[in-house]
Amino acid sequence: FMDMKLNFSRWTLGGFFRYRIAPKIGVKASLNYIRLSGDDSKSLNPGRKGRNLNFKNDMFEFLLNGELYIYKVNDVGRTGRYRTDFNLYLFGGAGLFFSNPKGQAPSGDWVSLQPLQTEGVSYSRFNFAIPVGLGFYYTLNRKYRLGMEVGWRTTFTDYIDDVSTVYVAQSDPLTASLANKTDQAVINSIEPVEGQPFPAVTTYAPGKKRGDPDHNDSYATVTVNFSWAIRGRSKFYR
Repeated sequence: FMDMKLNFSRWTLGGFFRYRIAPKIGVKASLNYIRLSGDDSKSLNPGRKGRNLNFKNDMFEFLLNGELYIYKVNDVGRTGRYRTDFNLYLFGGAGLFFSNPKGQAPSGDWVSLQPLQTEGVSYSRFNFAIPVGLGFYYTLNRKYRLGMEVGWRTTFTDYIDDVSTVYVAQSDPLTASLANKTDQAVINSIEPVEGQPFPAVTTYAPGKKRGDPDHNDSYATVTVNFSWAIRGRSKFYR
């Protein structure tokens, strides 16, 4: 979580359907578009800056979550009219997402990385995630709902950014240019960081560390949402 770079945050957009099955329990299905991105050249870590990789990933995810309502105010403002309520809830469930990481080639074009096997590894574009988070919503005029959610996804893949294990020798020029973007000019451009040595070009040779295979990738979203009650007066209305 502490490794997130907020300046590389991008948009997410989606829709959902929620069904209340008990006063304190609901289920929600959602379909979302998410863009993730990152760029080593903006890092303050000399090793990452020397690695010089970048990516963007346009992802589509389907989530099925259970919601546990932990705090509720039936009449916000105590007006006696019960037209505005507040619900705070925890959620968790399961999800499936489509991932298509792209890297920027020397020409400036963005190229899909999964078919190139930049680390000599074949991986699927479809993967599973476990979403958890916290949300709330206000019901206005007994029908319209405005809310916010903060959600974290733990995944079962380490290739959302196409970086996981070690460098491998590549014979295809395009694949080689995307798999290893380090050169002496990049090394020379790194600003000194106290207590951290300058990396050498040989640090990024075949067989050397390219990523961290010990930890799978994760991602987070913060969303504002709007919905409306299909039945304004359910049996849980009161």
